Amino acid sequence: MIYKVLLFLAVLSFTKEWYLYSSKELNFSILFPKKPEVQEKKLNSDIGTVQQSTVFLRRPDSTAIEYQIIVSSYSPEVFEGEATDSLRNWIQSTISNEMLNYLNGELIYENDSELKGVPCSWYLIRYHNKFALKSCMLWDGNRLISIMHYSHFDNRLSTDSDYFFNNFSLLSKK
Repeated sequence: MIYKVLLFLAVLSFTKEWYLYSSKELNFSILFPKKPEVQEKKLNSDIGTVQQSTVFLRRPDSTAIEYQIIVSSYSPEVFEGEATDSLRNWIQSTISNEMLNYLNGELIYENDSELKGVPCSWYLIRYHNKFALKSCMLWDGNRLISIMHYSHFDNRLSTDSDYFFNNFSLLSKK
């Protein structure tokens, strides 16, 4: 009997409805547990103005962010020439180091892999000794897309976290 109840709860957790967020302008779609918020801002950087679009969902009954995607759009001219890969690596390294510093965290792992056939870098950061940031960074032309899930460290491998990352898709490949 207990086995049947556990099986029912497992099936129920997979059948809850998630909200499809899709943006032709940002060239991606992803499922969020609920409808996310969106913020836009421009940042000045050493390599020009960066348009930053953030799609996020806060934890229930909290101001803390749980699910987040940040799309940093750089001027296409920035990536002209032969130094494109090294510039992308520098930008990505700078951002991952800033995440570590901002969270005062510890890098648990960094791994280059793919997400749905797109090369990406995975990061797991532990912070405040009990929380985790799981992040995947990938390039789409002149855009750096950072997909992030914040959780308690013990929940970093949850089915919801996996479902969030596994349901990310680029609308078209550049």
